[in-house]
Amino acid sequence: MYIVFHLLRSSFGLCLIVGGALIALYLLGYFLLYKKFFHGERTVSVLQGIFILMLFMYLAIVLMATFLSRGAYYNHAVNLSVLRTYRQAWNSFIKRDWSVIILNILMFVPIGFLLPLSFSKCKKSWVTYLIGLILTIAIETGQYISRQGIFEVVDIVHNGAGCVVGYGFWIICNTIYEKITRKENRTYSVRQMLVYQIPFALLIGLFTTIFVSYQMKELGNMTTSYEVTKDMSHIKLSTEVSLSTEHTKANVYQAKKSSKAETLEKANRIFKVHGTSVKEEETKAYDESMVYYSKDGKYTCWVNFMGGTTWFTAFEESGETSDPATYSRKELKECMKPYGINIPDSAAITQEEDGQYTVQVNMAKVKNSYIDGTLTCHINKEGKVESFNDQMIHYKKYKKFAIISEREAYGQIQKGKFNYYAEPKVKEMKVKEVKLVYLMDSKGFYQPAYDFKMKTDKDVRNIYIPAIQ
Repeated sequence: MYIVFHLLRSSFGLCLIVGGALIALYLLGYFLLYKKFFHGERTVSVLQGIFILMLFMYLAIVLMATFLSRGAYYNHAVNLSVLRTYRQAWNSFIKRDWSVIILNILMFVPIGFLLPLSFSKCKKSWVTYLIGLILTIAIETGQYISRQGIFEVVDIVHNGAGCVVGYGFWIICNTIYEKITRKENRTYSVRQMLVYQIPFALLIGLFTTIFVSYQMKELGNMTTSYEVTKDMSHIKLSTEVSLSTEHTKANVYQAKKSSKAETLEKANRIFKVHGTSVKEEETKAYDESMVYYSKDGKYTCWVNFMGGTTWFTAFEESGETSDPATYSRKELKECMKPYGINIPDSAAITQEEDGQYTVQVNMAKVKNSYIDGTLTCHINKEGKVESFNDQMIHYKKYKKFAIISEREAYGQIQKGKFNYYAEPKVKEMKVKEVKLVYLMDSKGFYQPAYDFKMKTDKDVRNIYIPAIQ
């Protein structure tokens, strides 16, 4: 029991236990049922046994990844839309979303490859495809029942595609093997082999088209763009404000995207205020940001690539015993200046009871650029900065684009083409206010969008409709 307990504490140990259980079930079925009760005469070769072992160990890894890597946080959710996942990934266009899609496909490639190597009946394509389909449906159903995931049709499609691609790879290897060994009755001809590669070619074409199309776009994508069309038949939609039908043009602004070297330089500048520097060997890199730690272990700094926004924490200063202090606008500006943060004169500053300051800037013009966003900081009575979260982004004017009218934007809501998360479903939505605001897109551009303040029978929320035509 002591050994089993310690094996369960490690991912590798879990893999061994789950894989061993699957192998034990197979051996039980083979020797007890097939050999003893049904008097089967077929034997398993050493090479085939190795492939079976590899298959079951990989299945153990898949089961661990889909069940044991997360908690029961999902409330029996179901997603029947295939396009929603792609629209969500397209709108945000971050590596994480596309990685999930591609990994869901790659996860079943080894299964499609190992099945025909392990079992002769799986050399028939339909048998391998059927087993792959049953397996992915079983995983999705298990996640739904255990609340450790969402039952998503798109995952079944991705896993199935991976199984088909894996089977196609097996055909290539099998055809080459038969040619080398000069087998007379080949399983597949070269033409058939190429036909089975069509799914793989289609996937390559699909993702190439997506990524090339994105790179060719002048502006980025908006996370506020709709993912799935809402059913508006049960919702009473109205407006109590007059909506303009005028077509105008609006400026688009561009934020700078920092390189890794620039984020390191910024972190070192911040740490220098406290007499230390970055401990580079502990640096963590993420898709959207870098995380730096100081050499003395007392400070941490997150720096985002887009806009160079920062989140700084001084562990030695933070704590519940820190007494809040009141500082004037001028004193606050002087406290933040060493960190390379310049607070515009037009910024609105408020102080919370715990001593935290909130600085709100609305497209303040500073020389040849504009500053927009929020800064929060906590400064103790000794004038030391305990932490700050600088989300003030510097933008430069890019150029003007034609935008849709307020009435046309309202029409998108009428069609259900908007993002709105509300549970339970609302029955009434009324526009209380509409204004043009700016939101950052996936390429660092500050795009205009219509902000509809909606009053529903449940709450008050905002719906954003991208404004550029």
